[in-house]
Amino acid sequence: MIIIRLKCVVLVVRKNKPDWHLQKTHYPYAKGRTFINPYSAFQFYQQYGFPLVIKPNVGGFSRGAYFPIENKAQLAKASIGVKKWWSNSIIEEYLLGKNYRVVMTKFGVMSVLRRYPPFVIGDGLQTIDHLIDIENQLRKQKQLAPITRPIPKNNAIKKHLKQQKMHLSTVPKSNQKVYLHHKISLKLGSSVEVIDKRN
Repeated sequence: MIIIRLKCVVLVVRKNKPDWHLQKTHYPYAKGRTFINPYSAFQFYQQYGFPLVIKPNVGGFSRGAYFPIENKAQLAKASIGVKKWWSNSIIEEYLLGKNYRVVMTKFGVMSVLRRYPPFVIGDGLQTIDHLIDIENQLRKQKQLAPITRPIPKNNAIKKHLKQQKMHLSTVPKSNQKVYLHHKISLKLGSSVEVIDKRN
């Protein structure tokens, strides 16, 4: 049992390990490789093109991760910046898809959650700033912490809105879904949906 648990820890902590196991089982996955020299990241780009992801080989919560990388300038910045976190880094294809978190115990699967980047839905009247306040108040009333956290109005959120030519003062159209960031992270106020729960 201890050996199995240690193997699971290695698979989770060392991010390049799961890819190797997925390749053995023929499941689809983002192709990638580890690198130390940033020039190796450019060689990977020449083979697979954009968009890409660069991240440390250890860690979590999207710390030190750069994505989506869509041009050479972003690639150069990411391949050097990631070294602040860990000398051995990962570059891989950036694939869009659904994000799930499976909670397991020694008894098996306990729950399956689908996770989303933080977002608000417009009503044609309220600003994004106010829509965030409404969403945060709803989360507080439902006592969703620590499963979810309040959506912040920090520089990361403002920067992502600016990339979409929007600001906190923008009034989205009715039923318009506005993503406040591309990362799925608790500190950015990501949302979750319970897909399956075993009692």
